[in-house]
Amino acid sequence: MDESQPKGRLVKMARQMLAGFVILRLEDTFTSGNPDIAAAGLNFVSWWEVKLADPTFTSKGIQEDTMVRLDAVSFARYIIYELDKKTGDKSVRIVRPCDFKTWKTVGFSVADWTHQWVVENILRAHASKGKTEF
Repeated sequence: MDESQPKGRLVKMARQMLAGFVILRLEDTFTSGNPDIAAAGLNFVSWWEVKLADPTFTSKGIQEDTMVRLDAVSFARYIIYELDKKTGDKSVRIVRPCDFKTWKTVGFSVADWTHQWVVENILRAHASKGKTEF
């Protein structure tokens, strides 16, 4: 399994729950480092990078740099879907780019791959214009 499965379901739910938003998947095979999802709504734009940790993952340095730069001038977060292959346990975590290196111990998380929880937090970020606790 790769990150495309939870990412696809997340985007589908975001488009349903955030009907007035523009939700874009940014899979540009020619430019590395771009986040996976851009969300525009309530006069605010946010950037989201989806990762699948089963139990870990790799990340390109250029992407980490881009996410830190985007968060400095806008709002950017990692959405990390965790999968324990031994137990089948799942969780999802939202992490700031500045905390990415220690993602297992920081951020906000919830059990299972609760896409609705992620979308609610996207809405919360937009409603507060990025002034969120996560």
